[in-house]
Parts: sequence; structure tokens; C-alpha cells
Amino acid sequence: MESPQAKSAIVVSHTHWDRAWYLPFSSFRFRLVRLVDRLIDLLESSPDFHSFTLDGQTVLLNDYLEIRPENKPRLEKLIKNGKLICGPWYVSPDLFLVSPESIIRNLQIGFDTASRFGGSMQVGYVPDPFGHIAQLPQILNGFGLTSFIFMRGLSAKDKEVAGSVFTWRGPDGSDVFSIYLADGYFNAGSLGLPSVYGRHEGLEADPQLAADQIRKTVSKLGELQKESVFLLNNGFDHMPEQAELPSLLRRTQTLVPDIHLTHGTFGDFVDALRSQAKPHAVVHGDLIGNADQPILLSVYSTRVYLKQLNHQAQSLLETVVEPMDVFASTLPNRAESTYFLERAWKTLLKNHPHDDICGCSHDGVHQDNEVRYREVVETGEAILVEALESMRLAGLQPPSSTGPRFSDVFVFNPHPWSVTTRITTRILLPNADAEKGVRLPIERLSAIDAQGHPLPLHLVGSVEHILRNHYLEQTWGRAYDIEFDITLPPLGYQIVHVFTTDAPSAELPVMPAPETLAHLRDNLFFAYEHDLGDTYSFGPDPSGAMVKSILVTKKSTYLHQHSITVPVKPASDEQVDIPINVSHSYSHGCLHSNIRYRNIAENGRMRVNIPLPASPHEFLADAHFRIATRGIADKQTPESHPERYASYPGELTYPTQHVKDFVLVPFGDQVLRISTHGLHEAELTQIDGQPVLAITLHRAVGELSVGGGRIRRVQAGPQIPTPGAQCQRELDFLLHIGIEPKADGHAIRNAREQSHRAWVREMPYLPHVPSGHTISRSHSMLDIAHPDIELSAYKRDAATSDLIIRLFNHSSDIVETSITIDRNRGSVSITDLLEQWSDSMATSFQNHQIPVTFGPHQIVTLRIRA
Repeated sequence: MESPQAKSAIVVSHTHWDRAWYLPFSSFRFRLVRLVDRLIDLLESSPDFHSFTLDGQTVLLNDYLEIRPENKPRLEKLIKNGKLICGPWYVSPDLFLVSPESIIRNLQIGFDTASRFGGSMQVGYVPDPFGHIAQLPQILNGFGLTSFIFMRGLSAKDKEVAGSVFTWRGPDGSDVFSIYLADGYFNAGSLGLPSVYGRHEGLEADPQLAADQIRKTVSKLGELQKESVFLLNNGFDHMPEQAELPSLLRRTQTLVPDIHLTHGTFGDFVDALRSQAKPHAVVHGDLIGNADQPILLSVYSTRVYLKQLNHQAQSLLETVVEPMDVFASTLPNRAESTYFLERAWKTLLKNHPHDDICGCSHDGVHQDNEVRYREVVETGEAILVEALESMRLAGLQPPSSTGPRFSDVFVFNPHPWSVTTRITTRILLPNADAEKGVRLPIERLSAIDAQGHPLPLHLVGSVEHILRNHYLEQTWGRAYDIEFDITLPPLGYQIVHVFTTDAPSAELPVMPAPETLAHLRDNLFFAYEHDLGDTYSFGPDPSGAMVKSILVTKKSTYLHQHSITVPVKPASDEQVDIPINVSHSYSHGCLHSNIRYRNIAENGRMRVNIPLPASPHEFLADAHFRIATRGIADKQTPESHPERYASYPGELTYPTQHVKDFVLVPFGDQVLRISTHGLHEAELTQIDGQPVLAITLHRAVGELSVGGGRIRRVQAGPQIPTPGAQCQRELDFLLHIGIEPKADGHAIRNAREQSHRAWVREMPYLPHVPSGHTISRSHSMLDIAHPDIELSAYKRDAATSDLIIRLFNHSSDIVETSITIDRNRGSVSITDLLEQWSDSMATSFQNHQIPVTFGPHQIVTLRIRA
């Protein structure tokens, strides 16, 4: 019989530091600076204080040094010597509401920052996000991280099978050694003090109380793991260091002689756990369970305007700015812009901590978020404008024909396949003499594509006398709002030339929606319910009351006005009417529905409901580096599950499901696709017997956290007013709906095209720059023929200008294919997610073709040199 191993416990000193939450960033940073000041003195002067872990994120170092730059050498020495532990993340992110590429950039910047200070923690420590994506094991492995420590997300079913130490396996087969913090990242917080959280100044830690706390915690952990080494987390949210810990552990050790106590790090614990080599169960899929901690999944729809701004900023950087930066870097006299890109990425990532992007913070936090998003977009647009200016200055090929007044329109396709799309944009045709007083009459316009082929054109409207103000430019002229159809090359651009002419141009054809889409268009409706919850969880009204919209007017086939009359707030007799304007258009197999209204009610949820021809039991949702199957959740109530509701965490199932960019609903031999721009919450349900896909537009609440909701009983945070979370503002949403045969196989690409649409801008007005023959009016950078292979990143390495291409296989099949790039020959190396060149993995290529083999659901990163 094997003798039982002696018990041991590793105590890790740390703090969990939300940069901003129930207080704004500046308030928390004030406390952070005081904390780090004390830590530096403590770690330098107390050799018996083993180490302190700064929450797995390096942004805190930058936050500190902005105030105390003189202490950088001291921080570097402590980190290099392993006394202060930082990384691997830049910020501790939410993992569902941000793009998969941003998760990789987060770790890249985190590793880079940590290396500059002395080195990163080699543990995938992500304690507090509201769930973890199924592809995280592959992402962590891509950075050499093979262990993972987390708190939220394990389901009761997986916990029963796997306990607290298990293998988490991604869809591609990647594994991480996983440690579940069933009792939180604070199970030894404020050791020897009466509570883990609070102001403890003036109290002295009691060794006997510490011994009792340790025994209780180790006993509880022992029920969930086979190993005899246990993790004790000495920290909590924003809690300061426990400076007396080494002395306290020595005094406590005599009271728990059967448990060997060590002051150490998360890495020490992972190494000790692995040394015992016990077999472990395997867990698959997203971690969104709530066995021991609330998972808080209604954050997908809290402060929806933040999600929309995030989608805009992410999409611009990833799909337009970085590819165009690669192209522009080859132009003569092109100024370097990598430092602007780095700034934009860091600014964006500062909005990705879960309390930020989830919308569950003090109003001031989210006002800061909006400013950051604006900065990211403005920086990205400035980089793009400079790239277009560089094209002009390098000598843009002249069009094959033109007129007295003209404008060039740059249209960029962010996808590595050819896209045919309808473009709506504004151009300005300058006055001939550039004087303010000239008022040009409306003129006929013609348009040609880059090859000189005529393009049918529709004039939407015109403004006769307008001033365009750009950098060092004030141009008077007539503005024209125009529409045209264009076929764009894969990951590339076309420049459309629009000019005045005497000859009438071909009119853009009006495309009537097919009967199936017309039926959806005319029968979609809106539903409003009270929300008695908070920023974390929807709070259903016990009465189940719901108000459906009515179609007030149908001004035309493509302009509908709905109206919905609701109580101004719950339990109020006052009613308010919310007019909902929906403008529809149809082109190239897709119905585009623009929804606008001003929310003037409080504590309610508005959803748009798309009627379904059948009652499916599941749908496909765009997820992170994969397409996920989402089912219908078991609808639980406090009455149906009283024991679960009464016990901690007192949280039932959420019927809504996560969506990244789009939804696919198969029925019969067809598939319905709905693409969005930052709407992340959907549900298959029935309303009055009609099966629908309900997509949340907004969810309005007035407090950060409240208890007693019908989905969640316990508090999830402090109860403070958050009037900004009522979303009483103009709201604007865009849905793209299509129906196509399943056998077509292009539903995913078609859906992706709509969530990330072509970028359009009038070329800069540089009247004194002559045309040339250097820069083509059309160009393709990357073509991927295989429909299962998608693009995540196309960028250049800042130090070497090597081309980085990141691709992924969204299917469960092995895929062998070739990609076509705009370089005739060179060398290519498959790399990890740190993107380092590997001679052993390098091969040459020619004729613009790079063969690549993908395993099921595999992410592949290529580094390419000329």
C-alpha cells in the first residue's frame, strides 16, 4: 500500500489589480503607486519576503512609472532577481468580448514589456475573466505557456469529473496543465486576520487564526485534487501586501506541523504539482460554468455602445491599417509608423480588461473607454491617410479617361478573397478657381474602375456649396453622395475614378430582395422587457411581461417605422413611446437593416427578433479561431432550482449565448446568416409560438451590482449608481441578413464580409502632384483560395520589416493548400506566436505561392523574408 504523501502548501503573495472598476483609473492608480512604493522598499530590505506577484499583467508597471519614473532601475532589478513577478499579459483581458487577434497581441506586448524589465512569469495566470475561450490552450502553447491558473468558468459537471487539477484541451489538441481556483484567488487573503477583504490597519495577524484558516482551506482543496501540494493565495482585489507574512508563516508552521508551509510563486506551485505526476481528466470547450463562482454572462450586452466602438477600433487596426501599413512601407520616402501602431494597440488593449469592455464599472471608467476608442480610430485613420498620400507622391497611375472635375475613391477589401460589394460614399468635386463664391451646378457623373471599365453609378444626393477641411486644405466645391458596385481583389484595393461628363452614365440597377429575405424584412419585430438586474446579469421581471413592437408605417419597401410603448421604468405607470426607424437595402445576396432609436426608458432590454422558418435546437456562432455550436440553455428559475439558487454562487443558467461577429442558423438545405458589428448576445427562443433568433440591441440598468435577481441572487460587486449603463442615448445598429444553400460552402466568408466591410475614402487632394506610373490603381496582397482558411493578421515586424501572416483553420479537417502573396520569391518560416524566425523551419518559395498544411482548428503563423 502506497503511503500518503506529506502535505505541503505554497503561499503566493499577490494582489488582483483591476486598473479601473468601482473607482476610476486615476483613483486606483493613486493606490497602486503607494502599493508599489511599499513593495520596492519591502522586497529590497526584507530578504525573507520571498516574492510578490503583480497580477500577471505588465501594464501596471507602466502605470506606476508614469508617476514614479525614477524607480525604473529598482523595479528592473527586483524583476530580474525574481522578487517581483510580472507578466505574461499586458492587461488581464476579458476573453470573449475582444477579438482573438487582440488576445495574441496582449500576450506579445506583455512578454515584450516583461522582457525589458527582466523576464515574465511562465504561467498562464488569468484568474478573474468571465469565462475562457476554447482556443486558449493553443494560444498559451504558442507562447510556450503550458500551465493555466483560473477561477471562473468550470462547470459543476466538469468539476465532478476533473476536480481542480486537470488537462484542458483545445479544439486543435493543444493541452494546458490547468489549476482551478475553486475557492478563489483569495483563499489565504489577509492571513490571520478576521476577513480576507477590507481595511486592516491597526490589526495584528493571529497565528492561531492563520493556522485554522490554512487547515480549513487545505482540507477543502484536498477534496478536489489528488496531489498533496496546495496553493494558498495571499491576496485579493486591490489588497495591499501583507508585509509580516514571513514571520507569520514561521509562527503558524508550529501550529500546523503536518502541512509544510513555503512562501513562493505560482511557478513554484506548478512545478511542485507536476512533480507528483498524477493522471488527470481532460476537459474540452469554452469554460463558462459557474460551479463555485458567478460567471456573469449578461455582460455581453451591457453598455452595448462600448462593444460597437471596440468592434470598429479592432476591425480598423487588424483588417485595414496593418495590411495597408505593409503595402505603404514599400513606397519611397514613406515615414515610419510602427510607433503609432504600437501606441494604438496599447490604447486599445487598455479597454480590454473585463471590468472595462464588459461595461461593469463606474461611469467614469467607461467615459475614459470612449476617449480611448476615439484615439485608436483617429490614429488608425491618420496612418491610412498618410499611406494614401504616399501613393499619390510616389506617382499614381492616371485613369484611362477623365473629365473637367474628378475624384479618386480608394476602396480596400480586408479579406483574402475577391469581394463584390456595393459602396456608398461622398466625394467633393472642387470649384475650378477654388474660390468660396462659386456655386457649381449639379453635373452628370461617370465612374470607371482601375482597369478603365465603366461602373454603373447612382447619385444619392448632392450638396451644392460645401467646404472640405483636411490637413492644410480648405477646398470649396459640390459634394456628391454616390453608390456603385465594385469587385475588389483579395486583400487589396481598387481606385475608382469618378468624373464629370456630358454623356449619361449607366444607372446602378435596383436589386429587389428575394421573397425569403423580403419575408424576414417585413416580419422582423422588436421586443422589450424590464431588466431588474445590474451590469453583470439580466434580471427578468417575475411577471414575464413583454411588449412587442408594432409596424406604424411602411413608407416604402425599404423604410419601416416601428413603435414600442413601454413603462418609463419598472413599477411606473408612466408610459413612453420609442420610435424605431429601420431602413433596409438589398445588394449582392444580402439584406442590410439599419436600426435607429433613442432609448428614453430605464431598466429594460430591447431585442430584435428574426423569424425562423423552423424551430432549430442549435445554431452556429462565430467564435475565437473557430465556429462554435450554441444550443438552447435549460431555463432555470429560483422556483425550479431552489437549492442551487439558495447556495453560493446563487447563479442559474443564462439562456443567451455568446456571438463574436455572426450567426448561422441551418434549416433544411439552406442556412440563414446574420452578421453584426459589436452585438454579442443571441438566443433561440419562441415568442407567441413563433420561433425566432433574438439578438440583444441594448440592456439598460442603473446600478453596478444588485442582489436578489432571478438569474443571480448574490452580489457581484459594490452597489453603486451607474446612470450611464441606462444607455439613454441615440443607438444605431446594422444587421446583414442572407440565406443561401448549405452546399455552397461560402456562408462563413459571406458573413465575415459583412461584419468587416470594405474601407472607403476619397483619395487625398494634392493638386500639384503629377500622375506617374509607379503605383497601380489596383493591387492584391494575399489570396487564400480554400474557404476553411481565414486570416487573423497581416502585418510587418517593427524591427526587421519581415512580413507576418497569421492564418487559422476553422474546420475540423486537415487542410493542405497554398496561399498566394504579392512577393514572387523569398523565404518563409513557420513560427510560434512570439513570431521569432526559425532557421530549422525555414524554406524558400517562388512564383508567389506558399504551401501550408493546417491541422484541425490550427493557428499557423508565417514569417516571410525577401
